[in-house]
Amino acid sequence: GHVCMTANRNAHVIVDILAEFGPTSTVRALPPERLVDTRGGASPTAGQVIRIEIPSDPDDAAAPPTDGGVIGNLTIVRPQGSGFATVYACDEERPTTSNINYRAGGTIANAVIAAPNDQGTLCVYTKAATEVVFDLLGTTGGGFDGVTPNRPLDTRR
Repeated sequence: GHVCMTANRNAHVIVDILAEFGPTSTVRALPPERLVDTRGGASPTAGQVIRIEIPSDPDDAAAPPTDGGVIGNLTIVRPQGSGFATVYACDEERPTTSNINYRAGGTIANAVIAAPNDQGTLCVYTKAATEVVFDLLGTTGGGFDGVTPNRPLDTRR
């Protein structure tokens, strides 16, 4: 039940728990599908929330978009300032943890595992104005529990 981490230089360590996988959990890889790309349109502003609609299962259109969670790739492109982005179910309060941290001008990507709301919608909050790209890569079935993110370790404190 423990995880060990090693750094080759002095570093602060932050651990955020975003999900739990039970013994019956299944993961289904999907062909990558770009669900959000704000480049080329009106750029999101600082503090804006972007909605991501998760499509229904192509094998069972009557089923909800997912009975567990989604696995995706979140990319932050050319942020105008340093900040963070958080992915969460749209009907829940935004958690105090982040999925990705970024600095002005760069591009950075990170894997995301999150449980959408019952309508199959995720929200992305960005602290600083930035372009956002989200690619759907897979789903998790029953046995996945998207928990309210919490931070059990933060050595900066």
